[in-house]
Amino acid sequence: MSTLSLHLRYRPVRIGWCVQTGNHAHLEAALRFTHAFAGGKFNPLIPVDQETIAEYLVDLFRVDVLFPLESTDLLMAFVKKYDYLMWPTEGDYQLFHSQWDDRPPYGAFVDVYHSAHRIWKRRTQGTIPSDLPVSLCNWDAEDPLANVFLATVGAYPAPSPAIPNYERIIDDMLSTKRLMLHTLPAGLNSHLTPSRLCAVELEHDHRPEDPGYYVGDAGKFMDIVNYWNVRATGTEVIFVDPKHRERLTPMIEAHKRWLSTLTPESFSAIGGIAIWGHPDTDAEDLSLPGRKVVRHPVDVSSWNGLNIRSSLAHWPEQPVLGSVDETGDTPTVTFSLTQKPVLSDVLQQYVGVTLSGYDHFFRDKNVTFFPPFLPELNEFYGRELFYRYDQVRADRGITGNAVSLLVATTTNDVTLRALSALDLVRSLFRRFGIHARPSRAGVITRQPDFANGRTSGLQSLQDRGGPCTHCSPQARPAL
Repeated sequence: MSTLSLHLRYRPVRIGWCVQTGNHAHLEAALRFTHAFAGGKFNPLIPVDQETIAEYLVDLFRVDVLFPLESTDLLMAFVKKYDYLMWPTEGDYQLFHSQWDDRPPYGAFVDVYHSAHRIWKRRTQGTIPSDLPVSLCNWDAEDPLANVFLATVGAYPAPSPAIPNYERIIDDMLSTKRLMLHTLPAGLNSHLTPSRLCAVELEHDHRPEDPGYYVGDAGKFMDIVNYWNVRATGTEVIFVDPKHRERLTPMIEAHKRWLSTLTPESFSAIGGIAIWGHPDTDAEDLSLPGRKVVRHPVDVSSWNGLNIRSSLAHWPEQPVLGSVDETGDTPTVTFSLTQKPVLSDVLQQYVGVTLSGYDHFFRDKNVTFFPPFLPELNEFYGRELFYRYDQVRADRGITGNAVSLLVATTTNDVTLRALSALDLVRSLFRRFGIHARPSRAGVITRQPDFANGRTSGLQSLQDRGGPCTHCSPQARPAL
């Protein structure tokens, strides 16, 4: 039995929130739901009625699942269009498990309970200050900046028998402060708000875009959506509405002071203070001495994967050694899910596990554990590579292709079965309505003796009465 070195990354499940443009109820519900889950601040808002933008966002953020905020024909048609992003838990579009007897409701995916527990544990170990402020914020629902507050500091959904009381969970574990917001205080960035709590200990797979400001209109639906999605890429921006500049000044000035402390290595290749949003808005007073201002107009093309990159979040990578069994028709690899960054013995919730590594089996046996990044083949990957068709996602690793599993936190080990390259190609053609089969020449060249430079495979085919496609003038590769 041989071994295979793997790179393993635990990561939050990526949820795409499907909303309808102009529907502020969808917007508020999505922003409250997303803060309940680990990595929630990195989940995009997807306006499904803007077809091009919506398609770009699904691809850019490599979402695992799509959640419709309402069961309307428009939203459901969009979700069903992405039939390869299957819901992995029992009950489609179920974010929470309802209360049952004495068991309170809990999240279907890893939620902020785990983040709060890690903060509590680090406090007791003395690795972080015991007086680190944890703040839950409220504001007037009619405040014109309400959506800016919600997108910046975060809040939780209202509790019910079907939704956990996250405010009470956080308060019981971490002793929170309650703040009523009329502005964004300068020191709020040093507090653990719901926005920061759902990102505890998460890293990014590459450097985010240049930090700066999003300049827009707090009353415009798409300005809030774009502001949120820019932040969801991992980019540190805060909202500036010139009409409410005075109320936002404390946070603007605090953010400016933070930007001034950054070294050149903290910026991307462009290397300037980024001004996102409307390009015609005067933003000269947002500049810093010695640092140029770089305008980033946010429009449809911004989300095509070439202009804004999404820096996807994960917990620290760790090496894992898998045991390979080659006694069957195709190799299998088994590895343990150890050192989880989340609790695994309290609740059964789903977490992402991304695997990558050097796959010599593709070269040696024409099979692979790390198939190409073709999300449309997720179901095929799930059925052939794993035992759950709805829990596998095509993904990308640092050095090449990767595969992600959406598994329960109680899962302790995983076995994967290598995919045949031939079956993979067949499935790819089938997905797009094309029936494919190997040509006769291809069948011959796959014979072991032919591949080793001998002709006995060709001879044995002729001996069985089959045509010699090597010699026949009528031979044509067939698809």
